[in-house]
Amino acid sequence: MLANHQNFYDRVSDDVIQIGWGMTIFNPGRFPRTLVSTLPFMVETAEQGSAALCAMYQDGAFGDDLADIQPLLFVEFPQSSLHTKGGALSAMDDVKGRKIITTGPAAAAMVEDHGGAPLSFNIAEQYEAIQRGAADGTILNFTGVAGFRLHEVTDTHLVAPLGGAMGLVFMSKDRWNALSEDARSAIMAESGCDGSRAFGQFIDGWEADAMAMI
Repeated sequence: MLANHQNFYDRVSDDVIQIGWGMTIFNPGRFPRTLVSTLPFMVETAEQGSAALCAMYQDGAFGDDLADIQPLLFVEFPQSSLHTKGGALSAMDDVKGRKIITTGPAAAAMVEDHGGAPLSFNIAEQYEAIQRGAADGTILNFTGVAGFRLHEVTDTHLVAPLGGAMGLVFMSKDRWNALSEDARSAIMAESGCDGSRAFGQFIDGWEADAMAMI
């Protein structure tokens, strides 16, 4: 594997790969302004959020966070829900005294404010953490739960708008500028805000399928 969810930015910067895909939440120190995408209650659908992120980028809302890259597609992943193993779960107050995996400061603050203990685990480590009892649950969208088979180790789900996450398809500025004008035009014909909106529509369908499966 040439890149993963943690090193995707470095792999593009080092020219190991020329087009990268990843979620900025896994590199929060590098993309601090994009953490706005993790706030709860902000968007209702991935389509809506993806179009909004692209518009924000065009307006300069992310400042220097994305200065060294050429974004091609933005996607706002669906709002996360709370998934636990055992115990009652009908409101956020039910996290009191429980260890909950979170992927960002907003979710961690919510858990802490309701008496829980926020934990930080790599997405690929969450299955084992919950299975072994190191964590009691996770705040994650259903696409992530299904994709990493976390429904096998959780049995109770509180559907609530607990914050999303921003995904990004991009190239390095140097690689982008080295392309011919025709090549750049061909790529952007399937990218930009229209492409981001379409990407969001796809993610909404994925989320619906994942919820139906679980």
